[in-house]
Amino acid sequence: MFKVEITPEAKARLEAQIREAGFVRGGIMILRQGPTGDVTRSSDGLTVWNIQRPGNRWRLETGSLETYGDDELQIVNGMRVHLALVPREGESGVIVKLKDGEPHVETLGT
Repeated sequence: MFKVEITPEAKARLEAQIREAGFVRGGIMILRQGPTGDVTRSSDGLTVWNIQRPGNRWRLETGSLETYGDDELQIVNGMRVHLALVPREGESGVIVKLKDGEPHVETLGT
């Protein structure tokens, strides 16, 4: 099972963000980030690809989770969490902690 952990410091910061935004049924959504690409043409007509790979494969967003049923959410340390991803084989989970004062998601065990 894909596990989600939230440190007490990250929880306090996330709860403050949710409270400030006034979300009705506030929580967090954890997503997987993939590479993004852009294609342009050079002056001589050749295709030029620009592929950017994120430094961290995880992203976190706070928001209202009122459109999700209880069966689509996990409760972690009293917070609603929606996993907007399909866990891959060998992934054990993620941990949400503070990095430079902001919530940041990392792979468990790193």
